Amino acid sequence: MAHLLLAMEQLGEVKLGFRFAIFFSSFLSLSSLHDSYTNLKLNIPSLHIYGSNDQVVAYTNSEKLQTMFSDSVSIVHDGGHFIPTMTKYKDVAIKFLERFIVE
Repeated sequence: MAHLLLAMEQLGEVKLGFRFAIFFSSFLSLSSLHDSYTNLKLNIPSLHIYGSNDQVVAYTNSEKLQTMFSDSVSIVHDGGHFIPTMTKYKDVAIKFLERFIVE
């Protein structure tokens, strides 16, 4: 759903004002009704977090979603369908978010 909203915004169909996106074990819509959105390369910076052993959302689906963003960062952990809390993963997320801090 978030990917669809971002695509709609990029096409000028809605005005939402997002500056970045974060996806956790996410995937593109499978509906052919959304093809005009799911085939669009998005310009908004994105962070993608997923596990290589996810049994709920296959990591290949998360990888495919990530390819639809021209400015993306990924955190891929060895686990399943959860958000990792180890420092090495948090540091990547912090570095990504620091790009958007307004002082």
